[in-house]
Amino acid sequence: MRVKRLDAGPTGCHLDIHVDDVVTTSQLATSLGATSLGPNGEVHRPPPIAWPDGHRSLVDQMCLDIPRQLFDHEATFWTALTGWERRTGSRPEFEYLVRPPEMPLRLLLQRLAEEQPGPSRAHLDLACDDVISEQRRHELLGATTVRTMPNWTTMHDPAGTEYCITRRDPFSGAIP
Repeated sequence: MRVKRLDAGPTGCHLDIHVDDVVTTSQLATSLGATSLGPNGEVHRPPPIAWPDGHRSLVDQMCLDIPRQLFDHEATFWTALTGWERRTGSRPEFEYLVRPPEMPLRLLLQRLAEEQPGPSRAHLDLACDDVISEQRRHELLGATTVRTMPNWTTMHDPAGTEYCITRRDPFSGAIP
């Protein structure tokens, strides 16, 4: 994962696409409606980190939070751009793109319940084998819990950026 310091603007996250042919992929993205900001890259899926109490976690997926009225267009865009197969998720509001095994992050598409003005947002999800331990670890670092669901816990980091801790297996990515 790469972290960038911003001199201004809101916190958030974005997706870097790593490809062999930057020019062709940039042209494809532009033809699908994107704006190219330039290349950067490496591809490597790291192993989960084992924490002192024995649980394991890693940043596992980027979730695009897409306003209801933009969902079909956005999902079609990301499917066409990546060439990854689009599948239904574990809940009606989720779809995901099947990443190649060496790709570090899965791309989750979340259809927001309400229509919202403005573009899609994005947040990171961490997979872990013990959500409660991971949640406590984050709280000790200054995060706060927003809500707890059966398969994930939504958190705010100290700056207020939302992210989730999921029950997804940190090795396989599967929900147990």
